[in-house]
Amino acid sequence: MINTASRFGIAAVYTHLFGVIFSGLIFPVLAMLVCPQPAWVDAATFIRAFHPLQTATFFCGFFLILGSLLTFVALYFTAGENRKIHALSALVINTFFTAIVFVNYIIQTTYVPFLAAHNPPETAIILPMLTMSNPGSLAWALEMYGWGGVGCRLFLLHRYSDGNGPATSCAYYSLSTECAVLVRH
Repeated sequence: MINTASRFGIAAVYTHLFGVIFSGLIFPVLAMLVCPQPAWVDAATFIRAFHPLQTATFFCGFFLILGSLLTFVALYFTAGENRKIHALSALVINTFFTAIVFVNYIIQTTYVPFLAAHNPPETAIILPMLTMSNPGSLAWALEMYGWGGVGCRLFLLHRYSDGNGPATSCAYYSLSTECAVLVRH
């Protein structure tokens, strides 16, 4: 019989997997085929090529990052007493860095499209700082630090793991999805 925390963990992993597939593969490829965004030049070039479909990868990114966080909630509740401190530490680190990634996805799904659609006077100054299309933007820094921090949980998960069972499976799964996130970027 599967307990509540394990069922919750399974749902969290499926949520995360949905995010990996759609945020990391389906929508980036679809946007590249249907409405490609050229390499970053300036805000005006970005606006001319902008299409709402380009934000779909970030909307699905919410599933990616939430599924990751909720997986660690389940792992905390399934941890044995001697491993709870490591599971809690991984959960706290994951929560902190998840918030950073979440802020970036909110910017990418709401504020960047607003700037592209309405082109207010400040767009030429603000858009280069906030769009993921510009590799030198604040958005990229948030994304890289956020996912890098979320990746730190793997070290604690290794300490939590006893070499078999759900924590070990989750460690391998997390490592593979971290690679998928890096490939997406």
